[in-house]
Amino acid sequence: MAAALIFKRVFFVAMLMTLACQVMSSGFQEAEIALKHEEWMVRHGRTYRDQTEKEMRLEVFKQNLELIEKFNKEGNRSYKLGINRFSDLTQQEFVALHTGYKKMPEDIQLSSTSLVTFRYEKVSLEEIPRSLDWRRRGAVTPVKNQGSCGSCWAFSAAAALEGLVKLRYGYLVSLSEEQLKDCIPYGDGLCSGNLPSKAFEYIAKNGGISSFNNYPYYPRQGYCTWAPSVPGTQIRGYEIVPPNEMSMLKAVAMQPLSITLSAGSPAFRFYSSGILDEDCYIEEIDHAVTLVGYGTSEDGIDYWLVKNSWGEAWGERGYVRIKRNSADPRGTCGVTAESPTFPFA
Repeated sequence: MAAALIFKRVFFVAMLMTLACQVMSSGFQEAEIALKHEEWMVRHGRTYRDQTEKEMRLEVFKQNLELIEKFNKEGNRSYKLGINRFSDLTQQEFVALHTGYKKMPEDIQLSSTSLVTFRYEKVSLEEIPRSLDWRRRGAVTPVKNQGSCGSCWAFSAAAALEGLVKLRYGYLVSLSEEQLKDCIPYGDGLCSGNLPSKAFEYIAKNGGISSFNNYPYYPRQGYCTWAPSVPGTQIRGYEIVPPNEMSMLKAVAMQPLSITLSAGSPAFRFYSSGILDEDCYIEEIDHAVTLVGYGTSEDGIDYWLVKNSWGEAWGERGYVRIKRNSADPRGTCGVTAESPTFPFA
């Protein structure tokens, strides 16, 4: 009896060792990725409808993880990539859910003829600081999160206006992206995208914009509850910056700007730290952000300081540094491919 029991135990141990060897020789990497995916799901509170969807998301997660690790192992780069909450999405899904800069045909026609006199054209480059961070001057609110809604344009416009309010009136107030999203009819729906210039037009014509506290944000379709009789921050209009880096530098030295870029590439989506210095322009400009400064790294790379709307867990606590003075006339990631804008009071 004892001999039989010993035999069963030896057989069981041998079987486990055989299975372990098989896993180590052929499936250890897959098991490790599956474990990373499980840990990622817990960290980001992600659940799936069924096992089929989970397996599909695991495969997407695996491809993104391998891309990130391969990039970081190459070394000698000025920036790093990292796993984040977008890691189980395809590029197409990511762009559809987390960007939101969208032009209609009539907007394209108007933008080509609407450039007026640039008020900062005569600003001397010798008079502006060598580096600037509007956060240190109290003109930038904490990083926000647009969620799964194409409302980046509203966050970009609100942040630019928050900076103007601080510079003009001396106080910093968080403004309502939700009001902009709910109250400006455009395209196929309130989360389907828009332009920062549309936000500035609306604010100027409709009695202002509420504070974030009075009209908080929800990343879903909503209904406009703004009443013109309710006091709000007002502007007279907005201006367009000529689409080149020199003009953009002059303008941001005066106030934060609403700018646009191409965000669909892995380089931008999985950006973790450093200075993004390669062309991440994919097919079109699809994302609006806020330019809040500029500087030069210790390695001598000139950069733009950009506030995003994907939460503080993305990038450098919600920010990205993008190479300035690019050889590409569109700028790195297309930052000058479309004209930046700023509000005026």
